[in-house]
Amino acid sequence: MNMEDEFNKCPEDLLVKMDPEQLNHWLSIFIVETRKVTGEPYPPTTIHSILSGILRYMRSLDAKKCPNFFAKKDPRFQTFHNTMDSVFRELRKQGVGSDKKHAKAFSKEEENQLWSSGAIGSNDPLALLRAVFYYNGKCFCLRGGVEHRDLRLSQLRREKDGYTYTENSSKNRAGGIAQLKLDNKSVFIAEVPEAGERCHCKLLDKYISKLPQEAIDADLFYLQPLRKVVTDSQKWYSSVPVGKNMLYKMVNTICAQGGIELKSNHSLRATGATELYNAGVPEKIIKERTGHRSLESLRMYERTSDKQHHAVSRILSSDRETSFNAEINKTTSTHLNSSHGQPVLNFSNCQVTIAYNQGNVTGSTMSSTQQAL
Repeated sequence: MNMEDEFNKCPEDLLVKMDPEQLNHWLSIFIVETRKVTGEPYPPTTIHSILSGILRYMRSLDAKKCPNFFAKKDPRFQTFHNTMDSVFRELRKQGVGSDKKHAKAFSKEEENQLWSSGAIGSNDPLALLRAVFYYNGKCFCLRGGVEHRDLRLSQLRREKDGYTYTENSSKNRAGGIAQLKLDNKSVFIAEVPEAGERCHCKLLDKYISKLPQEAIDADLFYLQPLRKVVTDSQKWYSSVPVGKNMLYKMVNTICAQGGIELKSNHSLRATGATELYNAGVPEKIIKERTGHRSLESLRMYERTSDKQHHAVSRILSSDRETSFNAEINKTTSTHLNSSHGQPVLNFSNCQVTIAYNQGNVTGSTMSSTQQAL
């Protein structure tokens, strides 16, 4: 093949020969022409991921010979970089890839539905297993299926008033020389007696008490429920770990049984970060719990609520100065009903003073489950 042919037809051995000049030419063409089966363009992040996969493949063939075409200071790939920058800018201008899909967080109403439907609970082995999975993912902000699958009993230490979870390794803390001084994520969850059976610590206490000794000795955590449990004092779980596929589909299965919109395991991590964010918890504290090393990464998990969007809209449409907190408080609805001559107040996360029969009844901040005052 002569020089002219090399640049008219892509060589079959392009990735094997690793010639910088040919790579610079054909990868530039690839960026411009690559499309989905439907003919639609790929988002910039997808194109970049495909190129990264090509580079990994080339390195697997010959790491020493393989040139890094992503190196911006390498003049041999200037055309490649200029093309990639130009195409990505144009795709962004067209809105391609702007509708990123992030894991959707659970609402409090959906969580309540999971409890009321029996999809999660504490009175039978399967419901308890699912409840522990749900709250581990939400309260410890575990990632998808990997951190659940690799979870060991020794990573949970019972304290006087709660549990401390310590990760072994993760996506952001994989170890290695560059992270010798980086501590693994450590998260404490305290007992909350007023939460009743929904207290994460109580769920963990009950679950661990139902594990067989051989599983404890083997440092296993998620175990398959026994099919038949005769007495409450009996162990509820076998010494066989829950399968990888069952763990990966756990949240999806829970949602299906609970009759709510299907979500993924990663939704639990998003739920934990979102609930803390919406409650006004400082981002530094949230970051410590999620294990994110940057605020930018953390903010991808923080979902703004409809209440916050409405508050922002009122601020922008108002004819007077106001504050975000003031507008947020306006969205908290209260209504007073009469029941047997007694006032009944329905509220959520607010403080209310009600004049009733010439007396004052004051409600302090409570959870939405405390309906009657």
